Amino acid sequence: MRDSAYNIISAFYESLSGFFPAYEGNPCEECNVCCKRIANLGVSEMEMDYVEEYLSREKPGPEYKERLRDFKRFIGETPDQKNGQTCPFFSEELKGCSIYAARPLSCRTFGCYLNRRYEGMVPDYCLIRDGITYYDDSDFAEKMPFVPDFYRMQQTYSAAKRSAQGDR
Repeated sequence: MRDSAYNIISAFYESLSGFFPAYEGNPCEECNVCCKRIANLGVSEMEMDYVEEYLSREKPGPEYKERLRDFKRFIGETPDQKNGQTCPFFSEELKGCSIYAARPLSCRTFGCYLNRRYEGMVPDYCLIRDGITYYDDSDFAEKMPFVPDFYRMQQTYSAAKRSAQGDR
């Protein structure tokens, strides 16, 4: 991944902080059910490349190469197929994401924004349940105004990647 693409994606992710509630500490520390069974509803090619680049820069070593391989398998499964599996990047030691700075958009929004069809999967004991903004297919861009920019960024990235591959 070129530095310019990496920096653009990093800046975009940083710009999202104003859309999410701020919590004292980690309210999910004792739960993490999102990472353990229902989050990760999708990861684009751009995001996967970003995670790979982040790992090459920040988390070198065989452990993270294995986690990346497992993550690629994990994201291809449905919530039912995951059946309680934990995201390979979840860290028991951290009680959270070991690639938090590079986590995909679906992980960033989960617990803050959620499609109504998954509402029943949020446990009653979830400490941030009352702060979730629910959406459906008709109003998701209104409820998450950053999504159209994200989709445009993905399209631009994919087109540039295809063009670069064609030049080889």
